[in-house]
This record gives sequence, structure tokens and C-alpha cells, in this order.
Amino acid sequence: RSRKYNSKSCNFAEEGGTLKRPTAESCRPSKISSSKIMKRGFQFKTDEKENFGRGNKQSRSQRHSNMKAESSDEESLASQLECPICMNCYTLKVFVCANGHSLCETCYEKIKNKCPSCRTPLKGARNRALEHVITHTVLPCRFREYGCDFKGRGSARSAHRRLCVHRPIKCLFHRCYPTCTWFGPPSELLEHLNSHCVVRRVALNYTSDVYWSYETKERCWQRGKDATFFLPSVDRFYYVSISRQEDHFHLVVVWLPTTEAAAQDLRLIMELTIPLEKDQSIKFTIKPPRLDSKLIMDENVKRLIQDGQSYIIPIRKWRSQWMEERKKHYFRIRAKWMVQEQGGSR
Repeated sequence: RSRKYNSKSCNFAEEGGTLKRPTAESCRPSKISSSKIMKRGFQFKTDEKENFGRGNKQSRSQRHSNMKAESSDEESLASQLECPICMNCYTLKVFVCANGHSLCETCYEKIKNKCPSCRTPLKGARNRALEHVITHTVLPCRFREYGCDFKGRGSARSAHRRLCVHRPIKCLFHRCYPTCTWFGPPSELLEHLNSHCVVRRVALNYTSDVYWSYETKERCWQRGKDATFFLPSVDRFYYVSISRQEDHFHLVVVWLPTTEAAAQDLRLIMELTIPLEKDQSIKFTIKPPRLDSKLIMDENVKRLIQDGQSYIIPIRKWRSQWMEERKKHYFRIRAKWMVQEQGGSR
């Protein structure tokens, strides 16, 4: 039985009983003109270029989709790790009731008695598994709604939270205006304070005088005094308080940053001068502490007095100026801010 060779397909075909071998002429490749080769080659390169460009577009689109998906996953994960009461992400401690309902440390300290979800008694049990997840998960700052874009894990996020410049606070004048209900970030504080009274805007190396007026000197000796300054060049508030504790008047100063950069520079010092009788004066050079945003101003002042970070004022020797047209005594304090020199002390 024979096979016939097909030169086009290079296969043997069956024919009769003999086997024919292909000749050299029949196996010779067909001729293709150079123009066709160039045309085919050019077409190949063009197709390759188009495919390559399309691949890049697809990869860029894919990367963008992946980024959006990752962002969506982060938000979804963060929403699953939120306290059901305050709707903020859990911190390092998570408490749980007997039925498995979790709540954050802040809400637990406020409630303490019964679970808000099922009303079962809370006995201080901790959700250790959830705490472990939170420690190793990147989560946003709980003050992101006020403009903070920080993200971090565990202790780093807790450390940031304590000093976050976006942390909302109560009005600085809450001591003078206890009915004020304002609560917001420091970046919006200046506008609000101007609704109570004018905040003194001062500059570095500039002296600013503050006056308190009373109808009698005895009235001055009975009441505390507060003043607020704002330094636009460093985006900081300075709060000066003179508070009575038993038989003494204590001078306390704290500062509050409104931006991340303002929180970093710790070289500023403050000079306070109080005129006394017989043309004398007393001067304090202070490197004040930062305001603890977790506490209201009264609590900040009391804590600093207890910690010995206050200055005793000889209130009865404070020199006053009588204004006949207004029938009042005016008591003055002079303030100045400077950059601390290297090697300087408190």
C-alpha cells in the first residue's frame, strides 16, 4: 500500500500500493515578495504596539481598581472594628459582656453598669481576641471626621490619639461662660472665641498688655482672672489663668496647637511681668506645658497647681491704676513670647 506526499501539507497520502517520495522541487518553499515581507512585518509591529498600549491601559486601570478596592476594604474593616456606641474605632482595650457585645474603653468608663445592647451586667471582662486584631491592624485616627488623616497600628495609634491636634475640645472660656456648649477642633476655635470676646493676636518678640478692671481692689483679690492669646506665626493659643486656691493666687499658663507643625516646635518661652507697689515688679520666664485636650480647662489648671507647675502671685501687692472717668481700678499683666536660646532653662 502506498502513500502520496502532499507538498503543501507535507503529509503522505495513500495511493495504490506504492510509496512515492517527494521530489526536491515539490518541497521547495513558495516565493514571497520583499514588499509582502515588509508589509507583514510592519503589520506585526503595529499590532504589537497596539496590544502593548492596550495592555498598559488595562494595567493602569487595574491598578486604579485595586487601589479603590483596597481603600474600600480598609473602610469596611474599620467599620467592623468600631464601637457600636460611639462609632469610633476601638483602642487598645475592648470590654465585652456575657453575651459577646463589645464596647470601647471610653464608653465602658461612662457606662460601667450594664451592657447597652442587652442590659446584662458588665464585669470588666476583656475581648482579648479582638484586642489582638486591633493591635496588628492599620486603622485611622478616631478624629478623622475633624480632618486627621493619620493611620497606624496599636500603641502607635493610641500615642497619636493623645496628642492629635484635631482632637475636639470644649471652649477655652468655659470657666467664664459655663453655659457655652461649643465643642470642636482647635482649628475652628479662634472663630468661636471671638464670639465671646476679642482674642489678643500677638507676634514673637512683641509685648502685649492685658487689663482686668474692678470697682474695688478687694474685688480683684477675690476673683480669678483668665486671658487668651493667639500667635498666628506659630498657630498656637496661650491661655493665662490666675486662680485662687485657699489663701494663694496661682498663675498657670498652657498652650494649644492648631496644626501639626505648631505641635512640633517646643522652643518658645513666655515672659510675664506683673507690676507691684512701690515701683517694683515680678517677672516669670515660663516654658508652659501643652494643654491636655482630654480635660476641660478647670481640670487642667487644678492638675498643674497640684503638680507644682504654677507660680504664686502676691495679689495684695499688685499695683493698680485708678481710672476716674470709669470709676474702676485696672490691674495689668504684660506678656512677651520669644524663641528659647540653646542651653536656656525654664
